[in-house]
Amino acid sequence: MQMKYTVVLFSAFLFNCSGSIERVKNSSELEINPANVSATKYSSFVKNVEFIKLDSAKYFGSIEKLLVTKDRLFILDSYNSLALYVYNRKGELLFDISNYGRGPGEFMGPYDFAIDKKSEEIIIYDARGSKFSYFNLDDGSFIEDKILKFRFRRFEVFNDGYIFYLDNRKDPNVVNNIIVTDQNFIEIHSFSPIIDGLRGYHAALPTNFTSYGNDLNITIHSENSIYKVTDENKVSKMSIDFGKYNLPQEFFEFYETNQDRRASREGKAFNITAFFETDSFTHFLYWVNTDSYHYFKSRKSDETIHTRNDKLIDDLGIGPLIRWPNTVYENSLVWYQQPTELFDYLAEKKEQLNDREWDAFSKKNKKLISFSETLSKNDNPYLIFMEIDF
Repeated sequence: MQMKYTVVLFSAFLFNCSGSIERVKNSSELEINPANVSATKYSSFVKNVEFIKLDSAKYFGSIEKLLVTKDRLFILDSYNSLALYVYNRKGELLFDISNYGRGPGEFMGPYDFAIDKKSEEIIIYDARGSKFSYFNLDDGSFIEDKILKFRFRRFEVFNDGYIFYLDNRKDPNVVNNIIVTDQNFIEIHSFSPIIDGLRGYHAALPTNFTSYGNDLNITIHSENSIYKVTDENKVSKMSIDFGKYNLPQEFFEFYETNQDRRASREGKAFNITAFFETDSFTHFLYWVNTDSYHYFKSRKSDETIHTRNDKLIDDLGIGPLIRWPNTVYENSLVWYQQPTELFDYLAEKKEQLNDREWDAFSKKNKKLISFSETLSKNDNPYLIFMEIDF
């Protein structure tokens, strides 16, 4: 199957009631060359940085998914404590939902969660129990369970129903990667066909779904595409053309193991994710080998920034970052980091610099160093809010 990535920025489609697709319009094209990245100072696009220490009364260690609202922080740990933690914006723990088990309101594999603003509920997806558990948004009290009719990777509440990302299911009866349902999990329509050769090839990306206003954005790791779904069920698609860095034809064919498939993407661009839209900018991320690349576009000036993680120059005292932002709030990208990574970073700097250089570094990075002094190595990860403006 020959795969050609033409670049169409938000070419719109409309699903009618029968699920068929009517093409509406085309727009402009975009091409990205991973070789054309430049060293970029944070100060050229970051307006402000805020650090938030999270209460460590209950330790979770890792973050699978992070959501931020006006007054709360929602953090899911899918691998260590198997719980959802809810903090206020000061990082004080309000409550946690840590009900391990098989009974009502209990879960064994909390792989994803979403917030239903309309019904004021938290929905936790128990992948092992194949069910949704619903909790009160205000205090985390249990409401009900609903058994699911199929398995998936990620989900989001949308249009008084749900939208699911199936992540290349092996079941040959499953045709598309994206399924939209009503509240009873009855399919309304679906899109993004699963390529037979990719069935069973998964990628655990926590940011398949992101919202902007009433629109929902979707990234699918086996496509160089970003989908946008509106509340009128109009679906648009932005496909990214990496030129000679596009994945080779053999990547989409059958492989004995996924390890062999991953080897075929060596030196190529893959896994577009973390697509965020705000009033100030748009952003998405992709990889070449183990390097993560960032593509920003300003909504104010149409200026773009195309850079790689190791080409980001920390002239603002932000400190070490993981390779991708976890979520967005208003005009800020939100990252997390382990305290031990920050301690190691500062210790390495102090060892590398002489007394005069360390004194200058300390003055320039006063905010970061002062924040580090509030942490201990056994604390929970801390959050970094990076306000973007360029």
